[in-house]
Amino acid sequence: MYKWYLLQHKPNQQKIALENLIRQGFETFIPLIEKTKRINSSFKNSFSPLFPGYVFISFDINEYKWVKIKSTIGVLRIISFYNKPSEVPGDIIVGLKQKYSHYKNFLSLSDLKKGSTVKIIKGPFSGFVGEVEDYDEKSRLKILLKFMDNYMNVSISSKSTNLISK
Repeated sequence: MYKWYLLQHKPNQQKIALENLIRQGFETFIPLIEKTKRINSSFKNSFSPLFPGYVFISFDINEYKWVKIKSTIGVLRIISFYNKPSEVPGDIIVGLKQKYSHYKNFLSLSDLKKGSTVKIIKGPFSGFVGEVEDYDEKSRLKILLKFMDNYMNVSISSKSTNLISK
């Protein structure tokens, strides 16, 4: 039975480790978080690992081939206790995939109503939480943000937000 485990890759060799593990037939997962950085006068979005240096991997511990992981180029070690890989509960992996997969579905207008609380995940207001005041058919939201004890209205794309509560 396939279960999830955690492995540590060598510094700056995440891509090499992933390529080699996938080539050997292992399923891997790296939770990615989107970060907005200001570069000169513009904002750039990029993805970076939630747990730098680590990769989740799925395999059957009863099969012999898991031993190949230790000698895979780019892999440092499997996180284990008493010489046995430590299992990561499936619920944790499911939760991480739902929250941090960079292929996730963004907020749709059918999920919203006036007064919904949303978190901005892209752009100059990244990280702010606000209340939806209005939205239009072009997927634009008008959000009321509290900023330094003042309220301000911003208009942003619904793809730049995550729903917190309805």
